[in-house]
Amino acid sequence: MRLIGGLLLAMAGAQTMAWECPWADNTEQRPEYCRGFVLGGLDSQKVVGSDRTELWLAYNYQVRTQGVLYSDTEQEYWAGRNQFPADLSPDAARALVTETEGQCGLGRSGHQVTGW
Repeated sequence: MRLIGGLLLAMAGAQTMAWECPWADNTEQRPEYCRGFVLGGLDSQKVVGSDRTELWLAYNYQVRTQGVLYSDTEQEYWAGRNQFPADLSPDAARALVTETEGQCGLGRSGHQVTGW
């Protein structure tokens, strides 16, 4: 009886270990693009309010997970950076940040970003 209980407990533990939290899923396949996107948003004066805060949190997340060294000559970086052109309206900037939630560190809680 103890053996069966132990096996059931081990199987339950193995299944629990296989389950991952949604925020642990690494959806950031393009780190240079994300850096460009976040820095382009922070550089844009059209991004205001809570969207700017979201971008700062995403920037902090990126620095923690990927470091500060990057090459700004890469095509991916400029593809992300150019998402915020100078003639972008504030509403379009808000929509762009909202659409990107869940990627590039956007939409993560403070605990998920900082770990404390």
